[in-house]
Amino acid sequence: MAGSERQRGVSLLEARGLTLASRSGEVLVDGVDLTVRSGEILALVGESGSGKSLTALALLGLLPEDIVRLKGEVLLDGVAVTGLGGRHAALRGRCIASIFQDPQASLDPRWTVGRYLGAQFRRHGTAAGRALAQASAEMLARVGLADSRRILRAYPHELSGGMAQRVMIAGALAADPRILIADEPTTALDVTTQSQILDLLEELQAESGLGILLITHDLGIVAEMARRVVVLYGGKVMETGAADAVLVAPRHPYTRALLASMPDIEALQPPKPIPGTPGDRLPAASGCPFQPRCGETVGDCAIRAPVLTSHDGRSWACHRTELRPTQPELRRPHQQPIRERALVSLP
Repeated sequence: MAGSERQRGVSLLEARGLTLASRSGEVLVDGVDLTVRSGEILALVGESGSGKSLTALALLGLLPEDIVRLKGEVLLDGVAVTGLGGRHAALRGRCIASIFQDPQASLDPRWTVGRYLGAQFRRHGTAAGRALAQASAEMLARVGLADSRRILRAYPHELSGGMAQRVMIAGALAADPRILIADEPTTALDVTTQSQILDLLEELQAESGLGILLITHDLGIVAEMARRVVVLYGGKVMETGAADAVLVAPRHPYTRALLASMPDIEALQPPKPIPGTPGDRLPAASGCPFQPRCGETVGDCAIRAPVLTSHDGRSWACHRTELRPTQPELRRPHQQPIRERALVSLP
């Protein structure tokens, strides 16, 4: 189905109760639910170690051998693909594709860009023979790389970080997928190039109706790009809802702590770090994972895990819900927008 003809708002990718554990039995992702719809950007947010990338690998059917799925399912276009190794693999590229934070690590240093892109087109049957070079050049142009003749002959080490990431995006789009998982796609890039890559993702999403799952720890990016957000801590969903609502009036202490820890050029006070480290969490069956680092705990927090409370399209998991049903609004944005940061960095 051509991108311009895709119906927007249709559920493309779902995780239902996704629970993952190590071979030793440690639960690393616990009951995660999320939905990515066509024509929207869903942000998956949390500190390092919160389970974001592991969730993405499960959605792609690429879990490491030392990780097992305890329960839950993954659906692509309404079809359950969990555990269907070969079938899930056949859908990668055609239905769901991905880009990661270090493009140089994903590109084979022995292959030119032309060989890499040609392999993507051949694998999915979207171009062959003499048409490969033309298809590759057109795809490079689509992602903003105009000098295709030179770039197709180049090796990864001859590309800048931004160029390499654009090549990775070109490869991911070779089979015209409906869903793109972008796992920290700008982390390894300078701030100006970050802005350009984010602009490109937004353009591709708008023109083709892509559903994008954007994995990030940068709430500035979430504020600018995402329609909805899922906040993870310790592998559990802490809060979810419309990005504007979550960032302006967060209901969970962890979301508030994330916002308070971000730099704000207009704030009179410095950012407030979250105490401890992301590894400080209670086991899944013992209570709220965030309890060891939370400054708003009550007795139940260390005894039992909170359940998600839902209201007006938002959900949050906190024992203080009944004690304080409404939260004071926070000023948004909380930090200098990414595109303004890019402009400041220019000479």
